[in-house]
Amino acid sequence: MFRFCIFLENMVYGCSHDCLGQVFKNYGTSWRDHRIGLYGCRLGAYARKQADVDRVEQDFKMTQPLSFNRVEIDISALQANFQGIQETVGSQINIMAVVKSDAYGHGLVECAKALYRAGARTFGVAEVWEGIKLRRAGLKGDIIVLLGGSPESYEDVIRHELTPVVFDVDFLTGLSNEAARMKIEVKVHLTVDVGMGRMGVMPEEVEA
Repeated sequence: MFRFCIFLENMVYGCSHDCLGQVFKNYGTSWRDHRIGLYGCRLGAYARKQADVDRVEQDFKMTQPLSFNRVEIDISALQANFQGIQETVGSQINIMAVVKSDAYGHGLVECAKALYRAGARTFGVAEVWEGIKLRRAGLKGDIIVLLGGSPESYEDVIRHELTPVVFDVDFLTGLSNEAARMKIEVKVHLTVDVGMGRMGVMPEEVEA
């Protein structure tokens, strides 16, 4: 496990757009003209199956030409930002490059690959389908699924070597049983509720 982990979000991209699903719902298809709109929304509370990966990618291809928005990313600047942060915190610290929501509209695969070339080996995505897309593109390293998953995503998580953030014991137990059935080891990040009462397993459940 990591000695320490930094979430690399605003420091690199300069924005933190997330979860536009409600906006999508309220304003309808007019938001499809905006690239960030498609990938910024959470497609449900949990990860989706492989068919949804294909559907989202197809929807994106259909809506992309309709947008008048244009974002130009300087890949060398992105890499320099990552390397500058790494030098500041030291090589002993493992930085997580968060590329969820299409890397905040900057290109999921393109940014992840650029950051990998710059030295990143851990990537954060929101949902399972994003992790699958990165694996399909050949990305190595650890991919952390920050929203965890659902029982329907167990096989995809294991088969694509994703690392879900775990919030409850039932999900952890189900994932463990499926991994044992498939005879494949799976890694997880365990969230522990230390007092805020928002999410995570209780300390006594960790001991159990």
